[in-house]
Amino acid sequence: MNLYEHTIIARQDTSPAQLKQLQEKYSKIVENNDGNIVQLENWGLMNLSYLIKKNKKGNYIHFKIKANGKILSELEKN
Repeated sequence: MNLYEHTIIARQDTSPAQLKQLQEKYSKIVENNDGNIVQLENWGLMNLSYLIKKNKKGNYIHFKIKANGKILSELEKN
């Protein structure tokens, strides 16, 4: 098993309940593909380096995952 880092950026107007749902969704994907979440960090609202769909800020969620390489394609699909 390898150690991977995966960061999700949600829109700035996403509610805390929706952020919690995103965390749970991606956690389930990792667990269903025989992976482990080593660390989960909610970095909060931060400035983006450049505009993405007219947004200047985003909510960052950072995962450290211990899993096989096949999990990366599954995470990127979702």
